[in-house]
Amino acid sequence: MKSVLIVEDEVGIHDVLEFYLENLDVEISFAEDITTAKNKMGEHTFDLILSDVHLKEDGNGIDLLKDVKSINQDLPFIIMTSFISALDAKEAYRLGADEFVAKPINQDELRNKLMHLLGSESEDSYKQNEFDDDLFCEVPLKSFISGKIAPFDIYIRIRNGKYIKVSNKGDNYNYEILKKFEDKGVEFLHALKKDFQDYTLMNLKICKALQDNKKIDDSKRMNFLVHSHNIIQESVFKLNFDDRTMSYINYYAKSVLNVLSKSHSYLNLLDHLRLECPDIYNYSLLSAIYALAISEKLEWESDERKTKLFLSGLLHDVGMKMIPEEIREKNPLYLTIEEKEELNEHPKHGMEILSTLHNVPSEVILAAYQHHEDVRGSGFPLKLKGHKISPFSKIIYITNHFSRYYLQGLKQDLANANASARAYHKFMDIHENLCEKSHLEAFKKLFPGESLD
Repeated sequence: MKSVLIVEDEVGIHDVLEFYLENLDVEISFAEDITTAKNKMGEHTFDLILSDVHLKEDGNGIDLLKDVKSINQDLPFIIMTSFISALDAKEAYRLGADEFVAKPINQDELRNKLMHLLGSESEDSYKQNEFDDDLFCEVPLKSFISGKIAPFDIYIRIRNGKYIKVSNKGDNYNYEILKKFEDKGVEFLHALKKDFQDYTLMNLKICKALQDNKKIDDSKRMNFLVHSHNIIQESVFKLNFDDRTMSYINYYAKSVLNVLSKSHSYLNLLDHLRLECPDIYNYSLLSAIYALAISEKLEWESDERKTKLFLSGLLHDVGMKMIPEEIREKNPLYLTIEEKEELNEHPKHGMEILSTLHNVPSEVILAAYQHHEDVRGSGFPLKLKGHKISPFSKIIYITNHFSRYYLQGLKQDLANANASARAYHKFMDIHENLCEKSHLEAFKKLFPGESLD
C-alpha cells in the first residue's frame, strides 16, 4: 500500500481530503505544519507529499517543497494552490513540484493526479497538465478588479504548453490579492478561449442571436476571422501601441469577433460590409480598436462595458452602406445640399438596421445614432449637447473621425508614422473642442510626443 503525507493546517479540511481519497489503495497521514511534517518524514517513508502552499505556523509549502526535493528529487510532490497563491505556483514549479490542484479541490482531479504520480493504473482519466497554447487567451488583470467571483477557471502560464489552474469558476477573490499581483508586475492571467468566449457572449447579451438555428458557413466564417484578425494584428503594430495596450486589444477584439462570427445575422452583416463596402468595414474595425485603446487608458474595469464599446466601434457606421458609393467617396466640400442631407441620414439608417438584429445592446444602437453628435451641440442628426450624448457615442465620435483621417493618409501614400501623425493633428485641429475632456485626454495618451517630422 502506498503512503501519502498531507500537509494542511486547516483541520476541517482533513476530513474532506480523507473522504475524497477513500477507496484508493493508499495510507494517509496528516500534518498541520512543517515541523510535524518533517518529524513524520523522519519516522516513516512516504511515497507522495500533498501540501497546501499557505501554512500558518513555521513556514509554507514552498519551504517544505524545497527541503524535500533537496533530499529526494524523485519523491512526488503535489501543491494545493488557490488564487492568492498563484505567484507562489511559479516558484513551486521551478523548485520541482510535480503537480498542482486548485482549491477548492475537485475530487476527480485530485484522485487522478495523485494516483498517476503513484504509478497506479486504476485512474485512467488522468491527463497531463500540458495544453496547446492556442487553447488559451490572456486575460488582463484589471478585468477581475470589478468583481469578487471568478467568471471562469483561471490559469497562470509557466512556459509554452504548461498552465496551472489557480482558481475554479465561482471562487472568491479580493482586491488585495490582485494588488499583490500588480505589484509583482503581473498584467495578465489566462483562461481557456472557449470559457472566455462563453463569458463574452453572456456580457454581450446576444444569446438569442447566436441561437437562431441557422447553419453557419464555416468557410465564410473562417475567411471573415482571418481577414479581421490580420487587420487587428497589422493595426496594433503599425499604430505603435505599447505592449500592454497591444495585448489588451488582441484579447478583447479577437474574442468578441470570434463570438460574433458564430451568429448567422451578425456574420452576414459584417461579412457583407467586409466584401461589399471594405472602406466602411476597415475604418469601423480600426475605430473599434482605438475605442478599446481609449478604454484601457481610462482604466475601465468592466468586461461588459469594454466588449460593448468594441461592438459599438465595429457597428457604428453600418448605416453608411445605405448611402450610394459616389456620395460616400465624394469630397464633403463638393456635396450638393441634397447629397449632404442624404449622407447625414446614415446614423438613422444605422440605428434602424441594428434594431432589427436580436438583442443588440442599447449602447451600441445609440452609438450608431449619435456618433456624429458633439458636446457643443453642432453635430447631427439631433444636435445633442453634453450629457445627452451617451458615453460610448462620445468615444466613437473620436475614433470614427481619427480612423477616417488615418486611412485617408495611407491612401495618399504616407508612411504609417506620418499618416498617424497627420490624422492625429488633423483631428485635434478640427475636433479638440468638440470632445468630452476625459476621453480626449485618454486619446492623447496614445500619441506621446506625436509630431509631423
